[in-house]
Amino acid sequence: MCPTGASEMNGTETACMEFRILMAYAQRRRPELKAQSSPKEEKPSPTAREHKASETSKAKKRHGWKKLIPKCVRPQEEERSEQPPTRDQAEEKDVEEIAGKLQEIVDSRQNLPGVFCLSDSIEPDGIEDEEQYTIQKLVALLKESGDKLNQEIKTDKYLSKCFKEAYSYSLFKKVTDMFLERVCVSAAQEPARIAFTADITAKLTAVDNHPMNQSMGFGAKYLREHFSTWAQRHGGWEKALNNAEEEEVE
Repeated sequence: MCPTGASEMNGTETACMEFRILMAYAQRRRPELKAQSSPKEEKPSPTAREHKASETSKAKKRHGWKKLIPKCVRPQEEERSEQPPTRDQAEEKDVEEIAGKLQEIVDSRQNLPGVFCLSDSIEPDGIEDEEQYTIQKLVALLKESGDKLNQEIKTDKYLSKCFKEAYSYSLFKKVTDMFLERVCVSAAQEPARIAFTADITAKLTAVDNHPMNQSMGFGAKYLREHFSTWAQRHGGWEKALNNAEEEEVE
């Protein structure tokens, strides 16, 4: 199973296909996430840069001499370097292509219908109304950029409280369900629904009040519950999205 929250994350779960697709998509939308998910590298000193430049120059010279040596007597290492990509490399390429396809779908539907309005006069009254307010407000804000969403959550006491104390998969699911109902009128629009699920997840990772992996885990679980069977039935994520696009063109 894929992760459902930050407390359940481990290396195996973050390696599942749905999680990797969401991470690749989020990195396309917010490149700084890539830096957050990997250790920061120290900037090389001037001496180190000079040494690297020297090594690069030597490597180029060695490469030039190799061109003069008949291929049949070159070291076997060159033959090994020409081997096809490993399974992990191929899967990583597939993940990036899927994320790119999802980004194209979202970008092609930037002019979302005006069904996200929420009256400023609405105020929560009790626990149930407070949750409904939170869901409707998040759905209205999710068509904005992640940075604006983050700022709105900080300034809205109910949203801020939600992400600090009550952010759960149940809330994520309700928000995503409502958003998709308004954006994708037809249940047959699976590629668009998948793409906007990835976009919602990416935007919610920008919220400062909770761990980034928590939203990633919720998004991966949502994809598994609602779309993984569809993707498998159509030959996998990449093939399913490509086939759906070809059918739309026809």
